[in-house]
Amino acid sequence: MSSHGPTPNIFTPLDLDSEVLLAHAFRCDRLGLRMALADYQNFVKRRQTGEPVAYITGHREFYGYDFEVTPDVLIPRPDTELLVEAALKRLPTDRPLRVIDVCTGSGCVGIALARERPNLSVVAIDLSAEAAQVAQRNALRHQVAHRVEVRVGNLLDPVLGEGPSFDLLVANPPYIKPEAYPVLMPEVLNFEPQMALLGMGAEGLGHHEQILQKACKVLKKGAFVLMEIGYDQGPFFEGIGKVMQDLAGQDRVVEIVCG
Repeated sequence: MSSHGPTPNIFTPLDLDSEVLLAHAFRCDRLGLRMALADYQNFVKRRQTGEPVAYITGHREFYGYDFEVTPDVLIPRPDTELLVEAALKRLPTDRPLRVIDVCTGSGCVGIALARERPNLSVVAIDLSAEAAQVAQRNALRHQVAHRVEVRVGNLLDPVLGEGPSFDLLVANPPYIKPEAYPVLMPEVLNFEPQMALLGMGAEGLGHHEQILQKACKVLKKGAFVLMEIGYDQGPFFEGIGKVMQDLAGQDRVVEIVCG
């Protein structure tokens, strides 16, 4: 093989020398190389259909931690890290605390909080049993399953019987307006779970309203509610909460004090 020849095309059969050199570069044998190239071709085809990279690889980084993701859960976004940052600023470190993570999905918010603060115990709730299974695996993956309890149920229903015993509520509920849902980016609309995206009511804030109606039944007096919202939904919380902006200057998290 001439040293001045073209770079081998991995989508066409390789000659012996190319296979040997690529296998050496990737520190595998030729059979392993052929299997890896076949996988790569499949990954590229899937990506060409619009499937998100996180679903192809099966994981996504969030707040510096690696999380398993599947099509049963929303892909964690960097914007949601503001929810974690806001919670950490409001949680004391000198005593045990209980946190509720509503609409937990992959569990990224509650688990990140548990990883950052060893004094926290978290109840993570999701309506989807499949999503709850992903969250449970992530809790095990990050060795916090003894402090992160995953429950299946609608919003706060799984903790209503425990009284006002929690110190913080975090939630990333569905908030996309019905009129905006059909025009989402195709890789979101066609692949991510509708139940994790589509909000209730004309303004997409029905889940937020239901959470607020019951929050003080489970939170201690003076505890914080922190919920993610859409970039244009901040005005709906004027007078009842403080709205925080993300790094792009868009409304992203609303903070409301219970009682």
